[in-house]
Amino acid sequence: MQSTGAVFSQAREFTPLQRMPCRYFALGACKYGDACRYAHPEPIRKVPDEEFAALKINHEPASDSRQRIPCKFFAWGHCKRGLACSFAHAVTPDYSQPANEDFEEPEDGDSGARELGGAIVQFGDGATVSAVSLRTEFYSFRLNNLPEDATLESVTSLLADVGVNSEPNKTRVTLMTGNDASVYSSAEINTVEPTSVEEMRTKFAAIPGGKDFEVVGIPQRIALSSNTHTIDCRRVHCSWYRPVCTAWLDFGNESIADRVSRGFRSGRYKIGDREVTASEPSGSNARSLRAYTVILTNLPPRITKEKILCLIGRNLLPRDIEISEPAYDEEDDTAIAQIQSLLTGIGELEGDPVVSKSNLKRLKIQAKFAHEADARTAVSKLHDSALPFYSRGRLTVQLVISAKFKVLNRVYQAVEQRIKEQRQAWMDSKVFLRDYPPSIAFTCLKLEGQDAKQVASAKKELDVILAGCVVEHNGQAVWREAWSKMKKISSILKPVEQAFNVIISRDTLRRQLRVYGAPKSCTEAAKRLAELTHADNEARFEIPLDSDGFRWTCQGGQNELFSALDPKPVTLDVVSNPKRIIIHGNQEDYEKALTLLHGAKKQLAKTTPTDKDCSACWTEAECPVRTQCGHVYCSGCFEALCSSKSATDSDMLIRCVGDEDTCRRVLPLGELREHLSSTTLEDILGAAFSSYIAKNAAEFRYCPTPDCGMVYRVAKEGVKVPPAHTCGKCLISLCTSCHVSHENQSCAEHKSQIPDPRVELLKKNLGIKDCPKCKTSMEKIDGCDHMTCQGCGAHICWKCLESFTSGRDCYEHLNRVHGGIMDVPRGL
Repeated sequence: MQSTGAVFSQAREFTPLQRMPCRYFALGACKYGDACRYAHPEPIRKVPDEEFAALKINHEPASDSRQRIPCKFFAWGHCKRGLACSFAHAVTPDYSQPANEDFEEPEDGDSGARELGGAIVQFGDGATVSAVSLRTEFYSFRLNNLPEDATLESVTSLLADVGVNSEPNKTRVTLMTGNDASVYSSAEINTVEPTSVEEMRTKFAAIPGGKDFEVVGIPQRIALSSNTHTIDCRRVHCSWYRPVCTAWLDFGNESIADRVSRGFRSGRYKIGDREVTASEPSGSNARSLRAYTVILTNLPPRITKEKILCLIGRNLLPRDIEISEPAYDEEDDTAIAQIQSLLTGIGELEGDPVVSKSNLKRLKIQAKFAHEADARTAVSKLHDSALPFYSRGRLTVQLVISAKFKVLNRVYQAVEQRIKEQRQAWMDSKVFLRDYPPSIAFTCLKLEGQDAKQVASAKKELDVILAGCVVEHNGQAVWREAWSKMKKISSILKPVEQAFNVIISRDTLRRQLRVYGAPKSCTEAAKRLAELTHADNEARFEIPLDSDGFRWTCQGGQNELFSALDPKPVTLDVVSNPKRIIIHGNQEDYEKALTLLHGAKKQLAKTTPTDKDCSACWTEAECPVRTQCGHVYCSGCFEALCSSKSATDSDMLIRCVGDEDTCRRVLPLGELREHLSSTTLEDILGAAFSSYIAKNAAEFRYCPTPDCGMVYRVAKEGVKVPPAHTCGKCLISLCTSCHVSHENQSCAEHKSQIPDPRVELLKKNLGIKDCPKCKTSMEKIDGCDHMTCQGCGAHICWKCLESFTSGRDCYEHLNRVHGGIMDVPRGL
């Protein structure tokens, strides 16, 4: 006769009820496990990417089917079993919150590298271009299976052994995980030396142990600095659940239990930096018929009864305390180090990860990769993977797309209301805007989200707001050359600003006036400015300054000119050589200024500028900027100095003009970044690059297609068959020697053709002349007859096109040969 248990067991083997799902298993409460008579179906789960197997994160095998579903008590924060729990401790995170709201924003480093015109451009101090390299000229490969303890120095030495002269800053060592679970190191090498992958494999095979290395060709990648003209997709946010404990505090008195509960909820009782959650006291329950229980959650993993009792007064002590076991006991610093190791195994990081300031249940870090491709790979491989220190926990990895803006405080204050009105719409699209505490002159903004299209759309809308309204007349931007350097333009702009409640800014690089404020007010103010400027149609006069004249101007002479010619605009050009006083007025104003200057030079003023005076305009500095060498500038004068120096100096360096232009200190790139808005800095770097290309026409040229903007390298002299270049943007093919397209023709055959006379006639009618040295076309808008070629930097007489090596020689030629530097007859 069979026992009851045997009969029960046999029935369970054949009963059709085994096909029905177990409702207790679905709730996470089935106590029978694999012995249950009902089905424990396995939930559908995402299959990991095949490449993820290379990371070799060990998953503990689930010996119990209950480990396949979440533990509901863990989700509530009340599971007391910790590691001994049979159910999975995993909860889906909430992605609806701003990705950056609890991170201390690190200061982005700036390597000075930019991608402009399809080239990698390295900028140095003074915003000078130190190197230009085309992406097609780099050769890149990855060297796998290096020793685990490989370093940058050892890899560089290894490359030297095989004859590769790779600079250390172009070689990076990246830790990777091999398929056989052994940890190896890989190095990505970028070199300008022509090297094929097969050639590298041959070189390594020839050295002892070299056959163990694996050489793989990869696309060339160079870490570029972020700027406001692009969207940054190199940041990732990683988060996972902290190990937490739950404590049950049993009290025999409800009033005492309530006082302790309120003590934790109010923050009077604190356990480290954790935000401990306390429940309301619960009445009699299955745990104790005469107890009132307060449940504390989010406790640190190493919490003890003694630590809790120390917080509570002796007259409020509970009768008993029970503490659950944590899911894992890894310290935060150790856990972060292991996650960082996973990230560096995929690609190079810029600095250490930033840890969230939040004390919530999830630990969050932010890491920035050197390359966007690595950030995307990290998301695809690591998101929803098991934690290396707790196989039941899951790691969340999110790609964060961001765009930064650095705005003048006065501009931000003018458009702040418009930004606030747009902010909610961005939040609805899961794009979040953060404004950082303003510095002395600037406010930093950052747009951030996970959808690249939404971030790009928000950035475009914010760009429009920050661009302001450009003052135009008949479709053309209104501008006067004097506004680039004129301090007293404020007397013209201030009344308009006050009348329409707007802010007016001078964009000296684009030669535009921009108005900021409410849209209707901006339109009306721009219209008023256009009317005022159109009515002002006076002539421009220039007075070159010798050393005595410049000294007099520095020691108070400019203020005397302001007073004598007020309200006529007077500016001082300290960038040109020689320096000049520029007067916008009539012949009488010009003669009055000459008389004042010649009379004052005989007895120089004894006044000296104060340390509060601007080094460029010698009046009290407005929104002062102080350089590291101790000289002060108006913020507008400093911007004008930086905008004009790169295009006029022969060495293309931005230098300090303090101490009557005797300082001459080259301003470091970091200092320019500190004192200029991000948009202005990028515009200056772009202008410096354009000037560099123009002045090095024998080495680089722009693609001739209108609005293309890509550059290519010019063929070296003496090359019999110059290589053809196909533009990667507009796909036009041209000769790198003749710079035109002449397929099926040699360079000699093409040059023998007669030039089109219609082009020369059109240039003559438009008043366009070619530089006598490099043939760059030039147009004179206004000013004196001294021209500076933007192609080769030559100083040219506009009347006879004779070229000179310095501006002083050109001015002497104009006075001696042509009777003056202006094109205006003296009788007017």
